[in-house]
Amino acid sequence: MKIPIANIIIGERQRVDLGDIPELADSLTRLGQIHNIGVTTDMRLIWGIRRLTAAKSLGWTEIEATVRDGLTNESEQEIELEEDIKRKDRTWQEKCLACAKLFRIKARAARAMGDTWTIYTMASFTGQKKSTVANYIYTLADALDIQPRDEELWKSANYTEALGILRDRHFNEVQAEMERRRQVNIS
Repeated sequence: MKIPIANIIIGERQRVDLGDIPELADSLTRLGQIHNIGVTTDMRLIWGIRRLTAAKSLGWTEIEATVRDGLTNESEQEIELEEDIKRKDRTWQEKCLACAKLFRIKARAARAMGDTWTIYTMASFTGQKKSTVANYIYTLADALDIQPRDEELWKSANYTEALGILRDRHFNEVQAEMERRRQVNIS
């Protein structure tokens, strides 16, 4: 249900750092509100302070909300904390594959409009370094997507470690090829 933003009461919040609100506002502008905020029947905010702040920054007067009834103050705090704590962030592997997939989607859409979508554009869009985006898209995503699954890459602690594994493999392949050529030349 849509509720007037002006009626929402923002009490003490557990989250101190709201993160990149302009980035979230951009997402709200492009894709709309994906997840509802949560309020009590008397319009006290339970969850969704970042979404609410981003919507306010866009000048929205209403926002989609889930209204919860009969909650104690402790229950409200518990819900707010669980929403943040129990949320599972993506692994670096999932972020890598998602970045590559989003890049392909954006590139196709840009081409359809006679435009281009580059690594620079993607880096700016995601707020990541160009080198990280390039490694995700051109190196790691392909290696992670190969079947059967490369367990060594999937077990890597981070993308830097995975890049090291791939570089070592490439170095070993080059060394083996050079040795093979030496053996052919000796014969």
